Amino acid sequence: MFEYSFDEAVTEVKAEEFTVWTVRGAKYEAASYSRPDARTVRAIFPQLRYIGDKVVMAAVGPEAVKSAESITSQNTIGALRLAPVARANGGTSGPDLTSAEVDVETGLVTYNFDEAIDRRISLDKIDPRNFRIISSAGDQHFGIAVAAIGPNWVSILYDKDDVEDASAAAVKGGAVQDEEGNGNPLGSVLI
Repeated sequence: MFEYSFDEAVTEVKAEEFTVWTVRGAKYEAASYSRPDARTVRAIFPQLRYIGDKVVMAAVGPEAVKSAESITSQNTIGALRLAPVARANGGTSGPDLTSAEVDVETGLVTYNFDEAIDRRISLDKIDPRNFRIISSAGDQHFGIAVAAIGPNWVSILYDKDDVEDASAAAVKGGAVQDEEGNGNPLGSVLI
């Protein structure tokens, strides 16, 4: 069981949107949940009975809960490292999102990962909709196009007005892969 806390009261919980990731990059979805209070969801992962100590990251997908005050308001994507790991390059075996850089003038957001992205991946093989920015009001905006790929980064084009108001960046699990085919876990960073 893992406890997820939100900054306001929430409702309409979807257990499968609460995930944890192991050091090997395996993703597990919650099977059920309990509610100790209005801002907290205790996600239950019975499948982790024998591997719970290998869990290094907890994440929440874009439809995990809704605001209790406005049921049309979804939560923002979030991920949090749970424990230090004896790996030099991050928490999982896939590329972990470490930071994001914003260029308001061009509308580009560059997502940086802790290891190299598979160099065989071309621009048309990456879906820009797997990359999101989140406004200070909690609105999510999807990428419009992939602008460039580097050794361990991807630049995504957004509407300039959306980039100007961005306070966080998020990437969907499996948006990129490393040379061994390990996909990234869901990740988010403040910008």
